[in-house]
Amino acid sequence: MRILLVEDDKRLSENLSKLLRQDSFAVDAVETIADGYMKAVDEEYDLIIIDRNLPDGDGLTLVKRLRNEHTKSLLLVLTALSDSSHQIDGLNTGADDYLGKPFAIEVLLARIHALTRRAYRAPVTPILKIGDLQIDSNTHSVKWKNQPVLLTVREYAILELLARQKNTAVNRSDILAHAWDENVDPFSNLVDVHIKNIRKKLNSGNQTLFICTVKGVGYMICDPDHS
Repeated sequence: MRILLVEDDKRLSENLSKLLRQDSFAVDAVETIADGYMKAVDEEYDLIIIDRNLPDGDGLTLVKRLRNEHTKSLLLVLTALSDSSHQIDGLNTGADDYLGKPFAIEVLLARIHALTRRAYRAPVTPILKIGDLQIDSNTHSVKWKNQPVLLTVREYAILELLARQKNTAVNRSDILAHAWDENVDPFSNLVDVHIKNIRKKLNSGNQTLFICTVKGVGYMICDPDHS
């Protein structure tokens, strides 16, 4: 999942970015409404986290502009203005969620996971099951044939992306954008290396038939129950 953080408090921005990356998210960070808008229209983000009190104005102006331009990104507003009237303003402007400062990082992560499940129209349960694969999107844990599989942050992000789009080919550039930030080399072989490692860790008897290589496109998880 790729996140854009629009926050001018450098310490908070750095800390949030670090914690979100540890939780398998790819994060880009900017400090102003203008830069946030440019990033949002130039790149594809699953979620944009926007502070209200920014150097060039109220972050809700960015929310409104993005909504008017029909952005597909989820929008989460962070602010010290956390009374009910401000929350109502934020939600009515087009925010998908509104979180008051100060907040616990666990609460922010829970909100992000809830928004993600809603966006993917996932079932109430956070457990994804495809054949012998089981993914718990709350704990970011993976089991293969009922045995735990230890994945890196990037590997988990890739596997969950493919699982949520099972039986659909996902191109390499989309996988790269989902699991890495803007500093990644678009011509690197990182995706292929990580897919190879995931296949090894799943340790299936016929690995390539589960995570299929789609020539000229990318990769796809093949549901054995799919007809």
